[in-house]
Amino acid sequence: WTAFLQARGHTPFANTYQAWHLWLQQAQPELFGTPERAAITQTKWLKALTESHPDAAEEVLALSQLLLSANASEHLFQPAPLATAASLYPILNIIAKNGTDTRPSACTSSLVRLANGKVLHGRSLDYEPRDAMAQTSVLLDFHRQGRRSYRCLYVLPYPTALQWFTCLKAGAFSLSVNARSQGIFTEHNASFPELLRRITASGMLLLGEVAER
Repeated sequence: WTAFLQARGHTPFANTYQAWHLWLQQAQPELFGTPERAAITQTKWLKALTESHPDAAEEVLALSQLLLSANASEHLFQPAPLATAASLYPILNIIAKNGTDTRPSACTSSLVRLANGKVLHGRSLDYEPRDAMAQTSVLLDFHRQGRRSYRCLYVLPYPTALQWFTCLKAGAFSLSVNARSQGIFTEHNASFPELLRRITASGMLLLGEVAER
């Protein structure tokens, strides 16, 4: 984050979070329709992360501090709004949908095998703000015991625990993760209190926490 902010500045982060909060406000006015409602929802969400996913909350706070050091006047860089914006996908998913709805949405992944046997793995960024997200996407190497374990396309406005993943392990596999099943037992058809209950339930892991393990 520090190197990125020094090289490119904070504007792509601000543009990303502004677009995501507008999305939340329009899609869920009962939670985000007024500044007062948004503040209550954001506070509850950050509290849930802090109590049940402390590493994720610590990363949110670190990112918040760095962004505020670059622009202290940007309200969306505060911990609670930032944590909520970075959790856009699961929070949006609680909007009621038909349990049999299987229409495609969000990102698209593709694999292409070249004539020489080499395989290319591509992934689109199929939701807004595409330009700002593209500007904050980097290749990030994860190391274990001094050796690179895997490399990921990493969208910097997301903390690790809330990432969707596009990663490869050299000579082993290439992976895209962003799936959400349909039906009554997924985020769809759940209320916000139910979503809070689920993420604070004993043993519940966020996607990035599963990947780390």
